Amino acid sequence: MTDLASTQHLVDTHFSLLASYWSDVYTGDSVHSAIYRERRDVVLRWVDQLSLPIGSEILDIGCGAGLFSTSLAKRGFRVRAIDTVEEMRIQTSRLALAEGLQEQLTVEEGDVHRLRYKDAAFDLVLAIGLTPWLHSPAAALREICRVLRTGGHLIITADNRNRLSHWLDPRFCPLHAPMRSAIGSLLRRLGALREPHAWMYSLPSFDRALATTGLAKIKGLTLGYGPFTFFDHQLADRIGIVLHHKLTNLAARFSFIGRGGSQYVVLARKS
Repeated sequence: MTDLASTQHLVDTHFSLLASYWSDVYTGDSVHSAIYRERRDVVLRWVDQLSLPIGSEILDIGCGAGLFSTSLAKRGFRVRAIDTVEEMRIQTSRLALAEGLQEQLTVEEGDVHRLRYKDAAFDLVLAIGLTPWLHSPAAALREICRVLRTGGHLIITADNRNRLSHWLDPRFCPLHAPMRSAIGSLLRRLGALREPHAWMYSLPSFDRALATTGLAKIKGLTLGYGPFTFFDHQLADRIGIVLHHKLTNLAARFSFIGRGGSQYVVLARKS
């Protein structure tokens, strides 16, 4: 098995084991649940603000449990939902069936690094929660750009390397990131670490990656504060959720908070 195939296998196994988590997380009462609900609301609000015509072609890459795909299909769009993980595709198909959306929503196996669709096939691409798990980010972004029509839009998220919660925990402080990455790479090569690595980005580096591919950023924001930890000991969820909401309210007033959310959400357009 090649290094890239091995990396993808680790990612697929990871999400296969967590399939039930992703079907339930949006209704949970944890800090993660609160953050994912806020991310969902922002993404769907941005979709609505695009005022796409009924019947627009949308690709949802890494569709997971199908929440975004079904929400878009309910809006009258033609949606293709793809994922490399069979359990996720099954969940999306079941949700589409339960909602009566089989006509508008097609679920397929698909890898963003090698999309099977023709050039300029889609009006909008969603890539939510995808970028941390890409083994070849530049290749994936090129494929996304290829299948977007000129003037088409991408809504994509990245994990923020400089999130506020990491600066407050010495174990995750961004200043130590190179050392952690080197140790993790060594352990994975030795077979001592079987969990896939989740890649994070600084905001400027992610913007540059999009621009290099021909995707012009229209707007972006960070959201989600927490879970807060200290040496990997997590603050209780009930306190963490209160802190998350307080910091969200302060984000518009203080730029260091506004740029310190865990999730970076970007709307871009193919130029």
